[in-house]
Amino acid sequence: MVHSPITRCIFIDDDEDDQIIFEQIMSSYFKYITFSSFTSVQKGLDDLKLNYSFVGQTVVFLDLNMPKQNGFDFLEEKNRNSNLSDLKVIIYSTSNNPADINKCLHLGAEAFITKPSKIEEMVEVLRKYLFNG
Repeated sequence: MVHSPITRCIFIDDDEDDQIIFEQIMSSYFKYITFSSFTSVQKGLDDLKLNYSFVGQTVVFLDLNMPKQNGFDFLEEKNRNSNLSDLKVIIYSTSNNPADINKCLHLGAEAFITKPSKIEEMVEVLRKYLFNG
């Protein structure tokens, strides 16, 4: 299977510390990939709806547990919107609940990753999904 090259990475997480860490990793290790980060599902969806033409080249790292709308809501919206069908979504969460993992994968998440505790592990996770799909 040939994968489109990832040229854009979106991070959606309401945790400010996670936002900072993810942004620092992207700017240090993956400078050539356009990076955006959002603190809510709605802001991320709004951006994606404005930039449909980049969906096939975009990967979203999405926190599962957020206020108002959560990762499940995002995946359900992705499934309802045909313009988002090629979007790669990686759930990036502190949860390791098997029911959450199964539900996310059933809803179309490409993978479910428990947030790594070390920067080196996070770089490897990003490398895997930004290059190998």
